Amino acid sequence: MKSNIIGRLVTLIAGAITLAGLAAGCKTSSSPEPATQAAPGVTASTGPTVVKVTGTEAVGKLGDVAAGGERIIVFVIDNPRDQVVQIRKVRSDCACTSVVDQPTQIDPHGSARLTLRFQAPPATAAIPAEERILVQTDDPDRKMIWLVIQARIAAK
Repeated sequence: MKSNIIGRLVTLIAGAITLAGLAAGCKTSSSPEPATQAAPGVTASTGPTVVKVTGTEAVGKLGDVAAGGERIIVFVIDNPRDQVVQIRKVRSDCACTSVVDQPTQIDPHGSARLTLRFQAPPATAAIPAEERILVQTDDPDRKMIWLVIQARIAAK
């Protein structure tokens, strides 16, 4: 009887934590997920994760992030055009992601570094998280660029 109540309580708490992450706009799952591997174009090291952006979507895989911990991720956005591209807006619907450094333009045939901070929500079990950030530009071929941050939140 006692272990049944404890089991229900643990399930209830894990669900509440998942709901708190969703309420903040972060996509999390209560089901455990294996650790992620670095994707092509992603540099994982002791410093920030760096992701090269050449199209309309790029994924940065942070791997394991401690619950309540933070990681820096840099998206390097290329401009293949012959004219300057203006970055009009960077928007994240989740409070767990904030802009550290945002360029306002990308020079012709150059690149610009958009630096973001990912703050992992609290968790009592290892859960996957995914955050989508929208970058709006004046580039007619890439008016919207979606940046995706994926992480596995490791319980403290």
